[in-house]
Amino acid sequence: MKFADKILQSLRPAFSREATFKWFSAIAIGFMCGPGNAGMAGIVRALALSFASYSSVERFFRSTAFCAETLLLYWRRAVLAFAPLHRIFDGRAVLISDGTKQAHEGSHMPGVKKHSQESENSSKPSYIFGHLWGGLGIAASAGGLSLCIPLSLAIHNGLAEAFRWKGCEERAESHVMQSVRALCEASQDIDGGAVGALDAYFMSLGAVKMAKESAAALIMRAKPSYVGYEKLEEPKAGEKRGRGRPRTKGASVKLASVFEAEKELFAKESAVLYGKEETVLVHSKTLLWGKTESEREELLFVFACTGSGQIIIACTDTGMPAVEALEIYSLRFSIESAFKSLKQANKCFGARFWTKAMPKLDRYAKKGSPDSLEAVSDPKDQAKILRAIEATERYAAIGCIAAGILQMLAMKLAESGKRPAMRFVRTAHQKAPSVESVSAGFGILLGLSPDEELYGAFSKLKGLRMKPHEFDIYCLDDIA
Repeated sequence: MKFADKILQSLRPAFSREATFKWFSAIAIGFMCGPGNAGMAGIVRALALSFASYSSVERFFRSTAFCAETLLLYWRRAVLAFAPLHRIFDGRAVLISDGTKQAHEGSHMPGVKKHSQESENSSKPSYIFGHLWGGLGIAASAGGLSLCIPLSLAIHNGLAEAFRWKGCEERAESHVMQSVRALCEASQDIDGGAVGALDAYFMSLGAVKMAKESAAALIMRAKPSYVGYEKLEEPKAGEKRGRGRPRTKGASVKLASVFEAEKELFAKESAVLYGKEETVLVHSKTLLWGKTESEREELLFVFACTGSGQIIIACTDTGMPAVEALEIYSLRFSIESAFKSLKQANKCFGARFWTKAMPKLDRYAKKGSPDSLEAVSDPKDQAKILRAIEATERYAAIGCIAAGILQMLAMKLAESGKRPAMRFVRTAHQKAPSVESVSAGFGILLGLSPDEELYGAFSKLKGLRMKPHEFDIYCLDDIA
């Protein structure tokens, strides 16, 4: 509890009032104990708070004493200060960004849209209604345990018009551009800079140009169907140029053809991919990528034959070693495990904030139809919708912080070599307790601690928790 208290106390400057920080501490601790699927009611149950506390928890998320963006900024600084970050060969950290969809059926919930379902699982529907969340995390490792600590979560689709109401054009951009912008901004706060690992979905000219303008380097998976161009050779001294328009690029190279056309250039290397060491065949090539001369950017393409098949990686840092780029990209999968933990253990996407000011969801709207938010012109209604959006993102932000603290506690245990029995696990295969086990152990520890033993941020729970005699549970013993 001491380590968790130290992190929570470092977030105090994000709140302008002590009472708001008190409720933040209580709610963050509730997330760490596992609130279940009941949303705010689950937080009240997890901490055994008084029944009257529910309305206070609800008001907290719509408070004007803090905002999610400022809170996540202080959280990012806390992670950089306390977490054992994974550093690559030149000292740079590894940032990971991706998106996830969360189903919601609310008719008056801001940001709910129809999304296609890309999962290969045939039991899932072809589309869902819900939110598209953009997540940013940072790779950390200790004691043989590698995790992605979540740094931020934000709704990335369906709210462009709402953010234009308050002049926030950056939040009106596409999911790809918002994710890359958040990654580039976070890299500026990291000593030594950072490298971003992204999926093939994020490989676009806009993302590449934004990364080139910032201090961050991007490593993305490239599709085999992409075509690159050789750099144009400089004309020799005294050589006359031929007739016609000057060439702006060299020969075209279809990426998929490199594996066969240049197979003699592939070298055997040892690489750690997805936590396992294996021997791979790897080859790198610097090419221009883009349709027109003004769009083309110079990228390093890494071609590799691994145990799971052929893969092509694109990197904006042309000086990156090929094997290092491959290993960095393999860290990207850790954000999928982080999303699973956020959804199943911390339930940070379980918020259901809505407002009648939000136009009712049209489930049969066709693609290209006008945004329903364009019809909202009353400033009061716009303010209510923006408050509901902020409340939803605050809920996710606090869940993100709680998950990150649990991950750091798990890595602390891995580093110490201890594997305490926090809950029954049929098959223990990890070097340290999982985040779910740490959450269960944390709830047990907190339940066994009386109010007078609580300290620091945990002392904020004093007077909020119900005493055993206040529960109407003893009547169960009277039933014959």
